[in-house]
Amino acid sequence: MKKTVFTIIKLSITAIILFFIFRRIDLSQTIRLITGISAKTILLLLLTAVLKQVTQFVNWNFCLRINDGYRPEVSETLNSMFIGSALRFLIPGGHATYGKVYYLNYSKIGTAISITMEKFMLTWSVLLFGAIATMFYFTRFSLILRIVILTVVAIIPLLLSKVRFVFPKYSGYFDNCLNIVPVMTIVQAVYVSLTVLQYYMIINNFVCLPFTAALLAVPLILTANTIPITYSGLGMRESFSIYMLSNFGISPEIAVTASLLVFMINAVIPAIIGIILILTSSIAAKKK
Repeated sequence: MKKTVFTIIKLSITAIILFFIFRRIDLSQTIRLITGISAKTILLLLLTAVLKQVTQFVNWNFCLRINDGYRPEVSETLNSMFIGSALRFLIPGGHATYGKVYYLNYSKIGTAISITMEKFMLTWSVLLFGAIATMFYFTRFSLILRIVILTVVAIIPLLLSKVRFVFPKYSGYFDNCLNIVPVMTIVQAVYVSLTVLQYYMIINNFVCLPFTAALLAVPLILTANTIPITYSGLGMRESFSIYMLSNFGISPEIAVTASLLVFMINAVIPAIIGIILILTSSIAAKKK
């Protein structure tokens, strides 16, 4: 019942935010912008989207390997990754990704810890790069405050060393988690850089935006996905895009176009692949 209530609230908030966003922008112009993206830009966006999925595969593979002795097949890792994208998209709430435990040949506890580690690292890395961008974007705020924010965010992974004492039975898992933090941070830096490039390519299809401006604004836009009050970040991400990019002379219509296209390519397409995998696995199970 609680989950149902939270889902209804989240969907309602998403609808309200999107309603006010679309009241603010010229919807017909936004549609024209989306359909006016050049074929070259679309191809480049798809290429970067594939590269981003590679980084997510690498991260998920590292998270699975914190389970001592568990070395899943590439196909198993890949399928569970896309299924996780589908579950995250179809069911409001980050808890939906824990459904991946049923698509891996390992203990449910061990897999759940891997999923938790993945969610932790993805969220923390976005906050970290957002904090770095804050250092240079929000210069009107005290330098000491910005340094404190960055420092606090940067040391969050050290909490993993404390969690092992709370759950001593699973201390081995958390020791392995600490070992993969550096490499996952580097992989996520590549992921965020590719997202910056995607926004940059879309916006420059219409107007000129310096790459340094995208490098500052996009990490802060991505922080919208860490605020779990809307469905798949919809609404929050577009609001952040309008606010952040307006300071660089980008119209709300172009900002929303960039945000929606990035969402479609990076979230919707992998989710569709995941849905197909879920359906095919269900059909195969029924035949058995």
